[in-house]
Order: sequence, then C-alpha cells, then structure tokens
Amino acid sequence: MTKKIFKSTVLVSAMILMLGSALVMGILYRYFGKQLDGELEKEASYLAYGVEQSGVNYLEHLKQKDARITYIDASGNVLYDSQADISSMENHSDRKEFEEAVKHLEGKPMERTLTIATGKLTYPTICQFAERLTKLYPGLVVHVYAIRNDFFGETITVSGLITGQDLVTQLLEYKERGVDLGETLLIPSNMLRTGEEVFLDDMTVQQVEEALEMHLTAIEPGGQDFVDAVLDEGYQMERENEEFVYVNAYDR
Repeated sequence: MTKKIFKSTVLVSAMILMLGSALVMGILYRYFGKQLDGELEKEASYLAYGVEQSGVNYLEHLKQKDARITYIDASGNVLYDSQADISSMENHSDRKEFEEAVKHLEGKPMERTLTIATGKLTYPTICQFAERLTKLYPGLVVHVYAIRNDFFGETITVSGLITGQDLVTQLLEYKERGVDLGETLLIPSNMLRTGEEVFLDDMTVQQVEEALEMHLTAIEPGGQDFVDAVLDEGYQMERENEEFVYVNAYDR
C-alpha cells in the first residue's frame, strides 16, 4: 500500500514538474521572441536612416555579412539584397503577414472613421492595406496620411523620427479643411520614446490627443496588429513600447 502511494506521489510530482516546465518554456519563448522582434526593428530603423542619408551604397559598405538584408521600394521592387541577385527576385508587394491576417476575415458593414499617420516611406503600403479593409467592411473609413518631417528635414521619411509637433500641425490642417478624421488616431509605436508616451520633441501623447481632440493609439508592427487596431476600437499593444529605439531630439 505504501509503495502504491509512493508511486502515485512520484507520478503526480513528475506530471506537475513537466507541466510547470512546459509553461515556463512557453513564457520564455514568447518573451524572448518579442525581444528579438524589438531588436530587429531597431536595426531596421538604423538601416533606413543610413540609406536615406547615403543611399543604397550605405548597405553595400556594411561590414556585417552574417545577416541578410533586403531593401525594397514602396512598390515592392527589390533595390538591394545582401545575399542574392536582385534581378532574379520577385516583387515583394504582397506582404505575407497581412495576407495571413485578412484571409479569414468575413467582412461586414461597420460604422467607424479613423486616421493613420505614418512616414512617407511606408505610406503606399499602409494605403494598400487600408484599402483592402475598407472594401471588406462597408462603412469603414480610414484616412492615411504621410507626415512630412519638418523637424529633421524632408529627406527623412521613416516614421520613427516623426515628432509630435509635425504630427499635430499637419493633421490640424486637414481638420481645418473640414476633413472628418474620426475619433481615433493610429501611429506606429516607434514614433514614441522607449518605454514612454512621449515623442522625440518631448511632446506627450496626452498633449497630442488634446490638440487634435482624438484618442491616440500606438500599434505594434505586423499585419495582424494593423488589422486588429483598425477593426477593434479597444485594441492595445501587448507590450508597452519597451523595446524601441530612443533618439534624442534637440530644439533647433
């Protein structure tokens, strides 16, 4: 009898240990996966800035050769690849992550108007995504605006270097023309400083919301988050912007 109890205890303990280990491994996998995503986004921001300043030659002179880098234009044409001949590469305009996110959507009428602000670099792609969703959901109105970078200069087209003052000034111009921007403003999360609700020019999210009289929501990169943020008024990022590049902006 004692042996049976002992065996049962050992068996239960082993099962608990296995389940606990699986749970911990799952949590660690998710955590480090997000860490890796954050690091990749940082690197992409640095590379984009370098290309804007020096052209594609910037990529050709990089010393690091163990990572593959593919550079495409707004239409999906490959302009540079560190490991392949670009003449043999297909157009990249069909983004897999977005296609995966929308392929199971049924689509239905909905009444919602919102605005998405982004940099000039990603503007054409965001417009394509928004158009797909508005066709699926009659009554959904999505305004997409490419914010001109007046603070750092118009040659800077990445969203991660857009300041709060440029965002507010340009969107207010549309409001003054009578454009209904809706109640929600979506921005890529890399517009904000690391771990803060503050733009590069020290303007806060609250100040932007008050100036525009809109609710501002930062969204993570990726097709699924884009779809969720557009369709779900209650969307929130799973992480708290803790892994995005910090750039200090100074008054000029």
